[in-house]
Amino acid sequence: ATLASGMLQIATYTDLYFASFMPGAAAAMGYANLLAMAPLGILSSSILVPILPRFASLARLPGRDSLRREVIKALGIAIGLGLPLAAVLIPLAGPIVRLVFERRAFDAAATHLVAQLMVLYVAGSPVYLLRDVLLRAFYAIGDGRTPMWVSLGAIVANVVLDYAFVFHLNYGAPGLVVATVLCNALSACTLLAILQSKLGAVRELGAGVRSVVVMTVSAGVSAVATYASYSALRVLSQTLVQ
Repeated sequence: ATLASGMLQIATYTDLYFASFMPGAAAAMGYANLLAMAPLGILSSSILVPILPRFASLARLPGRDSLRREVIKALGIAIGLGLPLAAVLIPLAGPIVRLVFERRAFDAAATHLVAQLMVLYVAGSPVYLLRDVLLRAFYAIGDGRTPMWVSLGAIVANVVLDYAFVFHLNYGAPGLVVATVLCNALSACTLLAILQSKLGAVRELGAGVRSVVVMTVSAGVSAVATYASYSALRVLSQTLVQ
C-alpha cells in the first residue's frame, strides 16, 4: 500500500534525479509541481478521504454490484473535479507563474519554462485522481498486492522513459513530466482493467465513457473561454492604463 500510494512521490524524485543533469530543470519542476499539486491536493482530499470507508462497507455486502456502482460514481466525480481544474489552470499557467514568481532573478525565460511544466502537470491531474480512486477500491476488497506490482512496474517504466527522453530524445524537463503522466495513465488503465475483472463486467462503463467525452469537450470549451476572457481583460486593462 505504501509503495502504491507513494508512486507519485517516487516518480517525482526519479524525475528530479534526471533533472539534475540539466541546469535549472529541477528548480523549475519544483515550482511547477507546487503550483499544480496544491489545488489538486485540496480537491483530492474531498473525494479520497471519504471513499475508502464507503468502499470498504460496500465490499462486505454480498455481491459486487453496489461496490461496482460506487466505484464508477467515484471515478466520475474524480474526472469531474480534475477536468475543470485543468480547464482553468492550463490557459492561466503563464499569468499564474508570472504573478507568483517572476521578479529579480526569476525572469521571463524562467516563467516560460515553469508555465510549460505546470501545464503538463495539470493536464495529468485527472489521471492522478483516477488512479488514487482505483487504489482505494483495491484496498477495500483486501487486495494490496495488485496495486503494489502495478506501481512497481510503473516506476520502472518511468525510469526508462526518463532516461530515453533526457539522454536520447533531448526533450528536457518537459519530457520528464510527460514520462510521469504517461506512467500514471498506464498504471490507471491497468488497475481499471484488473478491477473490472474482479468486480465483474462493468455494464455502466459505456455510459461512463460517454460522460467522460462530454466532460472533456466541456472542459476544452471552458479552457478556450478562460483564455479568451483573460486576453480580453488584459487588453481592457492596458487600454484603461493608457
